[in-house]
Amino acid sequence: MASQIVKTPAVGTPLTQLRQNFQPCRISSSQHSRESCACRLSAARAEITTTDKAFTGAAAAFLSLGLFACQPASADLNRFEAAAGGEFGVGTAAQFGEAELRGKDFSGQDLRRSNFTSADARNASFKGAKLQGAYFIKAVTANANFEDADLSDVLFDRAVLNGANLKNANLSRTIFTRTDFGGANITGADFTNALVDKSQQIAMCRYADGVNAETGVDTRTSLGCGSRRKFREASPSSSEDLPVARIAPGSSLAESTSSQNTTCSQLDLAEASFSDQNDPVNPFTLFGNTRKKFLIEILEGTKVISRKKGFTTTTCVSGVAIGQQTKQFDNLPESAKTDAADNQLCSKRTGPDLQLTCNASCAQACTAALNEYADRDSRLTGYSIDGKTKDKLSKSCTKQCTYECAKPGDKYGFAIPYRARE
Repeated sequence: MASQIVKTPAVGTPLTQLRQNFQPCRISSSQHSRESCACRLSAARAEITTTDKAFTGAAAAFLSLGLFACQPASADLNRFEAAAGGEFGVGTAAQFGEAELRGKDFSGQDLRRSNFTSADARNASFKGAKLQGAYFIKAVTANANFEDADLSDVLFDRAVLNGANLKNANLSRTIFTRTDFGGANITGADFTNALVDKSQQIAMCRYADGVNAETGVDTRTSLGCGSRRKFREASPSSSEDLPVARIAPGSSLAESTSSQNTTCSQLDLAEASFSDQNDPVNPFTLFGNTRKKFLIEILEGTKVISRKKGFTTTTCVSGVAIGQQTKQFDNLPESAKTDAADNQLCSKRTGPDLQLTCNASCAQACTAALNEYADRDSRLTGYSIDGKTKDKLSKSCTKQCTYECAKPGDKYGFAIPYRARE
């Protein structure tokens, strides 16, 4: 910091001369500040008459000159930080918490240390972006494009990456706790030292392929594919440490298991924990609507030939993945969302009792739609919904549908969301 030199007065300098030497002076701040601030120094007290006391007071005033040197103005400092690329020159550190970012284009931007917590970034493009150290906690990035992006040291906690394009992305040391990769493109992605839930690792190893063009790391190698023990050690969500038999050179499996007190049943349990473990379910919602008529029509072909007392209920249900729930889709009424889906399944029933007729129609439509979605999702991602989960969802769907169907009125909609357990 450039400053004006102030000379220390010699011993014996008169008091009046001291006052002249310490008139208000101006000291310029750093070269980044366009303004300077005035620093005023008070003369020694008038009661000081001796030359020794005058010298002492002058020296104290001179030392205080450095202590009261003024700092750059905050506005100038902020401008300097912005020019340097964010605080400490390590990125923009932009704030997008809970922001609506659907379809936004961030391609090639410097977004290091930025915050995307709880942001809705479905179908957004981060192609080639610098995102080192960013936060994507509970962010929805379904179908987002992260191709060639640098996502090293990022926190993806409880995030949604269904259908995302992670081709050739650098995911080194990134944390993916409780994050769903269903349908994501991971060709050439580098997962070196990343933390991924064990079930997600196993699922991705079924189709992982390619080599990262930037780091030269094989995707399957970085995921630890082929090493069951590595799955357990690398997964933060694993709560068990099942025994692993270690076979000494030249010994048989029986000898090794006996020497380590590891029984065959324990080995079977360890193997089953990988081969039979259910994969997490992709987040989705069962949307449905139910219509009813307070009569039963007797048809001959498509022609109504007579009517009789009773009830006719028609229920349609469709399973829609969270990545397909666009903003336009979300703005539709509940009763119209099923009609907007391309995979709805319907069931029509007639009967003399409204409650029983509604229940029969709802149960058939809910079960059929759930099975259809599960089969389609399994073909796409390799995930499978276990029977217990299916039964629970089907009962919830039937119960809600029957309740809506039995209400006064002719048409109602309902939704049964399912999210992976946290």
